[in-house]
Amino acid sequence: MDLELRNSFVALRHGQSVANAQRMIVSNPDTGCHGFGLTEEGRIAVANQASSILKICGGSPRILSSDFLGAVQTAEMLAEKSGTQVEVRSELRERWFGDLDQKDNSSYQQVWDQDQCDPSHTQWNVESVESVVERTVGLVRDLNEKFENEVFVLISHSDPIQILTTWFKKVPSASHRELEMVLPGQLQILHLS
Repeated sequence: MDLELRNSFVALRHGQSVANAQRMIVSNPDTGCHGFGLTEEGRIAVANQASSILKICGGSPRILSSDFLGAVQTAEMLAEKSGTQVEVRSELRERWFGDLDQKDNSSYQQVWDQDQCDPSHTQWNVESVESVVERTVGLVRDLNEKFENEVFVLISHSDPIQILTTWFKKVPSASHRELEMVLPGQLQILHLS
């Protein structure tokens, strides 16, 4: 079903986290919601970019964040600068990487290779691409239904942002890693194609 957007959506990948710096997969909410927050470098980068991010988003956007600590810290820094509140939403949390959680991030590639063959796969007990589409797009649809003429900043993680972007671009979700990678602290303006 096609959707007419009544709001504007911008995805923001959280600033550099301790997990990013350690090259570690942290996808378990029991760990990610309470630890592995922003590095000092991540905090500085978000602080330096906050004004320009908010300017792009119109000054006082509605800020929604993953419940993982690095995302919440990123959101709080933006909210402090804009004078707005943060709404924490589990729909924006990191993709669950199952058996690969707490492993070296070089393990991502084997999941992404399998994603291209089958977006419904759950090999290594990972959350499927289709599941990430369902939860992230579900949030966008819900916000679009309840609000009008708002700007939403969705603060999340690499895979959820890449996967959500495929929906906006109307390309197969299995191709999420063929899109330009969103780096820590980077914005992705989401337009329906």
